[in-house]
Amino acid sequence: MGSATDKSKSESFRLSWLRLARTKNVGAKTFIELMNLYGDPQLALENVDVLAKKGGAKGDKLVPSIAVIEKEILETEKHGAKIGSVLKRIGKKKRM
Repeated sequence: MGSATDKSKSESFRLSWLRLARTKNVGAKTFIELMNLYGDPQLALENVDVLAKKGGAKGDKLVPSIAVIEKEILETEKHGAKIGSVLKRIGKKKRM
């Protein structure tokens, strides 16, 4: 059975993964490139603004807040769907 710390890390990973996936101008290819480059969605998020500015992005906030993502999760679950069930497998592979 996982510890509370493991669950907290898992939830943090899931939220970071979803935030990166929902980041403005980050499509599937860029998402994969960022994950390959940084190996962790939180590290990618910490660098996405700098990389975007180097690429010429201006102004708007690129990364959605945790609150926005949590609301998206709740809204999705209201309809019986689960966001990120595949993330559990990705997170497990990452920790191996």
